[in-house]
Amino acid sequence: MKAFSLLALFLLLPPIAEAKSPSADRVWVIIRPKQCLGNPWEKEWLAKHQNDGVKYPLKREDTVIKSFFVKKHIPILDVRLLRYVKGDPICQACDCPRGDTLYILINPEDVPKMVALGYAERMPADAVPPKKPKK
Repeated sequence: MKAFSLLALFLLLPPIAEAKSPSADRVWVIIRPKQCLGNPWEKEWLAKHQNDGVKYPLKREDTVIKSFFVKKHIPILDVRLLRYVKGDPICQACDCPRGDTLYILINPEDVPKMVALGYAERMPADAVPPKKPKK
């Protein structure tokens, strides 16, 4: 009788959900940064640093980007950069993309905020290039 009760209980329980990867319910927003320090996070940084573009922390740009979007109430979960490949044609005007591509991981509920800022291009979490190890 106990075995039958346990079997009945097991059959009545809802199925256990499939384990999701940590980023499965997240969204990658794609940004193609402009040249000449013309991106909003760069402009904000410049305004706080006497417009001294020479000191812009390009190697730590991910921290500048995260800080900018957090102030807009959009927490950034991860930032990845696909660098410009030498030999690819690139426009030299300041309003042209600089050649690299940023992938910014956000929560789905923050997508409308990113769209309002002009960043509408996005892709599923599992389609983004893997993170490169730091050298």
